Amino acid sequence: MLATKLHALFLPLVLLIHNLRYRRFDWRIYLMMALLGPPVYVLVQPILWHHPIATTLDRLAGLGGMVESGPIPLYYLGEVHYGDTPWHYPLVMTLVTFPLPILALLALAAGAGLRRWWGRAARYATTTAAGGDAEARPSISPPAYSGVAIAAAIEARRRRLSETPRSEWVFTFLVSAAVSFGIVLLPKAQAYDGLRLILPGVVSLVLLSSLGFSRLVAWSVVRVGWLPWRYLSRVPAVLLFALLLPGAFSTLARHPWQLSHYNLLGAAVGLDQFETAYWCEGLSRAAAADLNRRLKQDATLWVVAGSWDQIRYYQEQGWLRRDILLPPEAQPPFDYHLLQVRQGMFQRLGWELYRHGKRVAEYGPPGRPVYILYGSLEEALRGS
Repeated sequence: MLATKLHALFLPLVLLIHNLRYRRFDWRIYLMMALLGPPVYVLVQPILWHHPIATTLDRLAGLGGMVESGPIPLYYLGEVHYGDTPWHYPLVMTLVTFPLPILALLALAAGAGLRRWWGRAARYATTTAAGGDAEARPSISPPAYSGVAIAAAIEARRRRLSETPRSEWVFTFLVSAAVSFGIVLLPKAQAYDGLRLILPGVVSLVLLSSLGFSRLVAWSVVRVGWLPWRYLSRVPAVLLFALLLPGAFSTLARHPWQLSHYNLLGAAVGLDQFETAYWCEGLSRAAAADLNRRLKQDATLWVVAGSWDQIRYYQEQGWLRRDILLPPEAQPPFDYHLLQVRQGMFQRLGWELYRHGKRVAEYGPPGRPVYILYGSLEEALRGS
C-alpha cells in the first residue's frame, strides 16, 4: 500500500534520517538504497512501467501545482471546495475518522517521545554546564515490586515487560508520519477523496500507536507488579482486547458501510459538515437486491453523483436486473433517480433531491444513508 501513491518516492528520506541519527555511517547502505529503490518503486506500480521517468516527473509537477489537473470537488466543513482544499483537511479527517483508542495511543507515544527528548536535552545542558560527560547515561533502578519475593528469571521477564519503547522508533515513526502528511499539506497539493491520499501516513500512525501501546503496557505492569507472573503476563492481551473492542463493535455495527465511518469527534463537530460517502460502498449486493424488487419492469434509471460503472458491473454480474435501462439507452424523463450522498459532487439536482425530495428507499446506516432512491422528478419534487 505504501507504494500505491506518490508518497513512496519520499520513503527513502525517512530511512536516511533514521540511519544518519541512529546508525553508523555505511556507504553500502546508501548505495543499495540508490540502486534498488527506483526499480522497486517502478515495479510495484504498473502505471509507471511504460514511461516511468516522465510519469513520475508529471506526478511531482502536479503535486507542486505546476500543472493543472481536474480538481475533484470536496465537501468539507459545510462547504464545497473546487481545488482549494484547506491545508488542515488531512489532519482534521484523521482526527474525525481514526478510532479513538488509536488516537489516544498516538498521543501517548508522541507525548512520551517528546518528554524523553526534552529530558535528554535538559540533562545534556545541565551536565555540560557542570563540566561532566554529556554522553554518560544515568543509572536507572528497576521498579520495585513490593510484597512478593520472586525468582530472578521472573523478575527479568517483568522488567522486559515494563520496558518503554526505544526513542529511536518514536522519532522514526514521527518523521515518517510527518513526511507522508507533509506532502499533502503542501500549499497547492490537493488532498481529496477522504483518506485516499493519506493512506501511507496512516501506516506510520498505526506503527506509532503500537509504541503508545507499549508505553501503556509498561505503565500498567509497574502499577500491578505485585501480581503473580501468570496474571501479569496477560496484561498486554487484556489491554489489547479492551482497546480493540470499541472499534470491533463499531465495525460490525456499521457493516457494510465502514468506509463512510466517522468517530465521536466527527459526530461532535457535526456529521453534516463532512462528505457522507466517497467509495460507492453503499450500493451493496443487498441494495441491488432491493432495487430489483422495487423498480418496475424496463424501468429507466438515472444515477446522481454516483458511479455508472458500478451499476453496469452489477448488471453484467447478474446482481442487478438487465432490463433496468441506463443512459444512453434510456432518455429523460427517468422513472427513478439513485442519489449517492457525496455532497461535493452535487449539482443543483442533487441538492434539491437531497434536501426536498420524497424518498422511496434509503441504503446506509440508520439516519445517515449513503444512497437514496427517488421516483421520477415529478413525484420526488412535487410541491418543492
